[in-house]
Amino acid sequence: MAKENFKELEEDIIEFFNDRFTSTFSAPLSLNFHFQANIKQKQLVKLTKIPDHFAVIMNKDILVQVNEEYFDAFGDEINIILFDQAIAQIDCDLDKGTFKIAKANFTASEGIINKYTYDRVQKALELERLYEDQKKDQDSQ
Repeated sequence: MAKENFKELEEDIIEFFNDRFTSTFSAPLSLNFHFQANIKQKQLVKLTKIPDHFAVIMNKDILVQVNEEYFDAFGDEINIILFDQAIAQIDCDLDKGTFKIAKANFTASEGIINKYTYDRVQKALELERLYEDQKKDQDSQ
């Protein structure tokens, strides 16, 4: 990917993520985030574990990439559900003091479904998919 696809994430989106993280994540593990906007990303938010050799240098554990266009296009309810869904993928092993980012699926998101209902989560995921399809159609014209 070209460097121009990436930039610093807007401060209001970082605050939004931090608010969602503190209200939904409840493991006694200290995690540091690096935030980045990714204009080519085909989903609203993506979390990636930073490899250990870079995590030491950067003092960051997780890369949070957000497509700002999606964030601006979706309403608060959809943004909340999709951010909570991404945060729910952080899987901590407290015995080892480590974490991993689990694959997105409804089993890993059972708490999100219980919190928002299956229909609302499905609606959020479908809206994200339809928005990407719409962007592809516009680009091809």
